[in-house]
Amino acid sequence: MIMFVNPGGRAEGGAERSLAELIAVLTQRGHECKVVLLAPGEASQAFAAAGAEVIAVIHKDLSGAGRHIGPAAFGAGAVRSVPTVLGVTPPAPPT
Repeated sequence: MIMFVNPGGRAEGGAERSLAELIAVLTQRGHECKVVLLAPGEASQAFAAAGAEVIAVIHKDLSGAGRHIGPAAFGAGAVRSVPTVLGVTPPAPPT
């Protein structure tokens, strides 16, 4: 199994087009491909059409860490999304 994590949700980007083509070739060769998207959009349909299973689309959890805001902010947002990707509810902050 090969898992891809894609930060963009729109399918018109070059990275998303390239990934869809790569997924198509890998699935034709018998590999199982899964995708996690960090933003909603039509890229999930493009990846599914190419043969991947889209296992998660994270919506609001990365709203503070946009794709082009810098590596530190994006990294922090990605770390905050881990519980969502794993299906774990984070504990409430102490009061």
